[in-house]
Amino acid sequence: MNLRKKIMIIFFIISILPLLMVSFYSYHRYTHLSNRQIEQVSQNLMDIISTHTLETIDTMNSILEMLYMPNTDHMALIDDLDKYASPSASFQPADVLTSNELMKYSFQTFVYNNDSINGVFIFTPSSLVLGGGYGNNVQIPNMYDPSSESWYQNTLQHKGNTYISGPE
Repeated sequence: MNLRKKIMIIFFIISILPLLMVSFYSYHRYTHLSNRQIEQVSQNLMDIISTHTLETIDTMNSILEMLYMPNTDHMALIDDLDKYASPSASFQPADVLTSNELMKYSFQTFVYNNDSINGVFIFTPSSLVLGGGYGNNVQIPNMYDPSSESWYQNTLQHKGNTYISGPE
């Protein structure tokens, strides 16, 4: 091999070696930075999800507390709902009106102040639907029968315990 070819090869190696080193270093730094940013974004998302979940659970606890809180007549809403507990319950239209007014009194401001709540509804074993959307345009027909819905069946299986389900 002549001298000129040897010098060209040496020059090529000398010129390409720093380029390879810089490329390797840049790639290593880029992957490290990307991984760190992905971890930070993931942690932030988990924090947001955790906070939102805790706020939702607190909201649900507030709803349950309102059911047991005595109203102006010194009667808790849960006590008023006892008359609808049996599938063969006997009640008058005035009872339904009074119960809905109690629910409206208890929950209307609560629903207006919570963006994640569209309404409060109670589906009774006597097939009566109490509650409402209270201004959020959420309506459930009076004759709606949820007994064939999976969320309703799952609720019944919990025998009085709170059951939370997502959209189906």
